[in-house]
Amino acid sequence: MNKMKRTNKWLSALLVLVLALAVGLAGCGGNQNTQPSDQGQNNTGDQGQTATPADVQELHLMLSDEPPALDAQITTDQLSILLLGAVQEGLVRVNQDGIQPGIAEKWDVSQDGLKYTFHLNKNAKWSNGDPVTAQDFSDAWERAANAENASQYASMITDYIKGAKEYYDYTNYLVLKKQYETDKATYEENNKQEDGTVPTPDVVAFGKPVKDPQPVTWDQVGVKVVDPNTLEVELIQAVPYWLELTSFPTYLPINKKFYEANKDKYATEPQYLLYNGPFVLQEWLHDQKVTLTKNPTYWDANTVKLEKITFDIVKDSNTALNLYEAGDVDRTGLTREQVPQYKDDPNFKTFPEMAHFYFVFNTKVKPFDNVKVRKAISL
Repeated sequence: MNKMKRTNKWLSALLVLVLALAVGLAGCGGNQNTQPSDQGQNNTGDQGQTATPADVQELHLMLSDEPPALDAQITTDQLSILLLGAVQEGLVRVNQDGIQPGIAEKWDVSQDGLKYTFHLNKNAKWSNGDPVTAQDFSDAWERAANAENASQYASMITDYIKGAKEYYDYTNYLVLKKQYETDKATYEENNKQEDGTVPTPDVVAFGKPVKDPQPVTWDQVGVKVVDPNTLEVELIQAVPYWLELTSFPTYLPINKKFYEANKDKYATEPQYLLYNGPFVLQEWLHDQKVTLTKNPTYWDANTVKLEKITFDIVKDSNTALNLYEAGDVDRTGLTREQVPQYKDDPNFKTFPEMAHFYFVFNTKVKPFDNVKVRKAISL
């Protein structure tokens, strides 16, 4: 059995931010009490600037657009994922030093790599005071894997956890069946003949399954809540990087009671989301700014240095650069056209980013010389 215990504390709140910039300038904003420091580094490896001890510990950044919503199991956009990394916490975190304990303070892995047992931090709480439990993780993963919720990242669960794909397929059947019944009723209403009869519809057009499958419940999936602080997960096959995947938003926990009470508005405003990470969403002025403040209920709050992070929503890159030059913000990204002007600036930083933007195929070699193959990959 392999065991990993928490060995370090977060040195800075910047450790929880995945700042989505490929190149950028980092410096001291005109109204910020900040000085260069070698303590804080974010997950992308950018050294940046972090606040030194002072009366006010604040960081002023920018977002390039309005975050659609902060629903961890549903969101797919980079801006929402960035903010979720600051206000919520999963089983583990990943920074420049690798995998670090999050809500799970330690975990065991079976010798064959198929079974993970997570031991949760008993001090972890939601911002309403509820404990963060193993059930919260199970509920979140079930929600993502249920086809009714149309999570675009359901495969993060179904491709790895034993039985999750079968659960998804069954719930997808239920969705199709419901849609079939709806479409069938509409068809009959629109195609009723004068004598009251209805032509037999082509049921395939309605997506009705050929054969009713055997029911699959979440209890049959490889996720077991042993007790409030112990979660067992069984994988389809050993995947060396699966533990890192649990830091992705789809794997974040959910407080089901709170979610059910706020279902229609969940994650659309600060009051409709619970927080278990280093920060809480204090203010969300849509299309203007997002303000985060330190979460006093976070289990490791004593090591979070920043008191406040403000994100102005600035959609124009030239406006963003002007705000940086004026000292109104602490950091800005640069477009390709802006890089030459600033590449020799001491505050100019570049760092790797976990993202892909496009694929290029060598169309002269097999199988990519076949246009049908290229089209299939693009689906």
